[in-house]
Amino acid sequence: MKPEISLCMIVKDEEASLKECLSPIKDLLDEIIIVDTGSSDRTKDIAKSFTDKVYSFKWSDDFSSARNLSISRASKSWILVLDPDENISKHDLIKIKGILSSCKDKDILGYRLIQNSYHDGRVISVRGICRVFRNAPEIRFDYPIHETVRESIKKLGGRIGKTGIAIRHHPKLSREKTRYYLQLLNTKKEMFPDSKADKEIENELNLNPR
Repeated sequence: MKPEISLCMIVKDEEASLKECLSPIKDLLDEIIIVDTGSSDRTKDIAKSFTDKVYSFKWSDDFSSARNLSISRASKSWILVLDPDENISKHDLIKIKGILSSCKDKDILGYRLIQNSYHDGRVISVRGICRVFRNAPEIRFDYPIHETVRESIKKLGGRIGKTGIAIRHHPKLSREKTRYYLQLLNTKKEMFPDSKADKEIENELNLNPR
């Protein structure tokens, strides 16, 4: 049986990038789930041109809550998570489907992609991130920011495989966004002292304007 993929995405005021993200890959996806967290532009209208599964979410300073709403609406066997300011090529999405088709190891509950972040045409950060995972109610995002399914997969005794496949990330950098992210990261540090919040704060300060 060929693997079916639900794309799950959260958005806010992304009219400039959403179409560019979805148009090249929409025909390879079996389902598209979009959760809007309070857009004031045409984001929701653009989203509805790709899928009828568009949901509203009242923002609560918690990225995991919005992500978990999106994946709770998914009906396919595998979930792919992308942000609207990210791009994956059609060729690489086909490769992902091939990896999922050939996966016989039930202990592999997710796969890691490489997120290359760009600013002014140059790479400013590279990180591995689990963005493809099985659709299971026990697999959910943790943490209010820099959210991840890694912890829930670990609790299940599962493993995260590697793909070597990269996604291109074009973040919108601003002082306001940096201040807000630092606020959430400090909250994360207080709530989850064993998380990597200290390192994430350092990275945020190094990469973004203040």
